[in-house]
Amino acid sequence: MSRSLGSEGGGHVTERDPDEGHVWAELDRIRREPIPIGDGRTLHIQACCIDTGGRNIDAVCSYAAARSRERVWAIEGGSEVGGRRQPIWPIVAPTTMRAGAKIFIVGTLAGKTGWRQHWKNAARSGFHVCPR
Repeated sequence: MSRSLGSEGGGHVTERDPDEGHVWAELDRIRREPIPIGDGRTLHIQACCIDTGGRNIDAVCSYAAARSRERVWAIEGGSEVGGRRQPIWPIVAPTTMRAGAKIFIVGTLAGKTGWRQHWKNAARSGFHVCPR
């Protein structure tokens, strides 16, 4: 599945089978293409996370490993460890590797709470930035 933004701030989702090679070429094109926004400026994708869930973990990890210098990361959702929420983005670099890619465990519950708080006030504008 790939997601891209339109010029009006909307987006679309295109479902594809990750086992088909052209899907990854399409994702490369989408990631590298400037995104025009309403005021004439353009946005550029600075990083990309791809969920490793499901049967395509090896394809995702191979893609991420080959593009790690472009900040493409393989991620896996994690909720709680020992009754404590995991941070949205890991504090310590992961040691788990598969197909040459490090798999980052992201805190899904903490992420949902963060987004809910961010968008609670619909008038609030801004961008979400994940630290390196």
